[in-house]
Amino acid sequence: MIVYKVNKEDSIEQIAAMFLVNAADILRINKAKSVISGMRLLIPEYLGTPYTVQPYDTMEKIAAKFDVNLEELKQLNKIEKVFLGQRIFIP
Repeated sequence: MIVYKVNKEDSIEQIAAMFLVNAADILRINKAKSVISGMRLLIPEYLGTPYTVQPYDTMEKIAAKFDVNLEELKQLNKIEKVFLGQRIFIP
């Protein structure tokens, strides 16, 4: 599980999208009905290990760095390209 601290501008939908998980699952796991700033949430790691894209990263470089199949990496994250600061998952 990942621990995430809710920011003032966060919504449960935004948090779920950031971690590629279901919003209802986050609320259920945390026994919450909503989220408020400062709250710490447990986020399930359904998809693999989270990774934040670094300067000069490409999908190809990330796949090679973690010794994973490029197509699996693309399919898991449902993307073709990455951008700096983006959060993806490594299978």
